[in-house]
Amino acid sequence: MCFFVAGLNIDVAARAGQQFPLTKFVPWAAYEQLLDGRRLLLEQAELFGTLTSMPSDNPDRMSFDTAVAAMAAAEEVELPLEWRVSDRLDRTGRIGDVGHKYMRHLRRVGA
Repeated sequence: MCFFVAGLNIDVAARAGQQFPLTKFVPWAAYEQLLDGRRLLLEQAELFGTLTSMPSDNPDRMSFDTAVAAMAAAEEVELPLEWRVSDRLDRTGRIGDVGHKYMRHLRRVGA
């Protein structure tokens, strides 16, 4: 069985004493493929009901720390971009005219 959840990540500004902003995830929709081959799309209300009805104990759960360590140890994947946005920032750290042209280029080519 496969279950993929799409959602919205909301960054909440860090409060005094916090180093990083908080990120809250709002489930929006899901795709589920069952073992018998059926495929389901779940909209937000149905997805929320499905998630809240699941038991809290999950024998297949992953360790967050182990997953992050594996990502950190993985070989870097280079994106074959002709040039990068970071190369096109002006001296103030803002995207200048060249950066905006690059962003329009990315939208045109569907990147």
